[in-house]
Amino acid sequence: MPDNNAETARANGGREAGWYVLDDFLLDPGIKLGGLVVETCPQAVQLLQMQDINEVEHKDLLDFRLASVLLAAELNLSAKAASCPAVVDAVLGSMRFLNDLGFDGQQTDLMGNADEKQSADAILFLTALEQYNQGDLCR
Repeated sequence: MPDNNAETARANGGREAGWYVLDDFLLDPGIKLGGLVVETCPQAVQLLQMQDINEVEHKDLLDFRLASVLLAAELNLSAKAASCPAVVDAVLGSMRFLNDLGFDGQQTDLMGNADEKQSADAILFLTALEQYNQGDLCR
C-alpha cells in the first residue's frame, strides 16, 4: 500500500489499540449489501466511491448511493462508533431495501423495481445514514 496504512496501524498497536485498516472489517464473512458481499479492500473502495465492478460511477443512482453510505455506516459501527436506535433502523431498512431490489453492485436499472413508498423510505434511510456517517445522528 503506497501510504503504508497497514504498517502505521501495526506500529501503533493494530486493532487492539484502535488502529484499523479496511481489511480488518472485511474479514470472513465480509459485509453483505443486498446480493453483494464486500470482501476485499478494492471492492469496498469502489463501492464507497459509488462505482460498479467496472469502475463506472453511479453517483446519481439511489441504490448505489444507499449502498455506499450503508457500507460506510457498517464500517463505522464495526469500529465501535456511537450507535443509537435511529442508525440501527436505517441500517436494517437499507439492508432490506437493497436485498428486495436485488442490488448486486453491477446492475444499474434497479430503481424501476421499487414502488413509491420503497423509494421514499430509501431516501429517508440515505439521509439518516449520511447524518450518521458525518457524526450528526447519534448525539
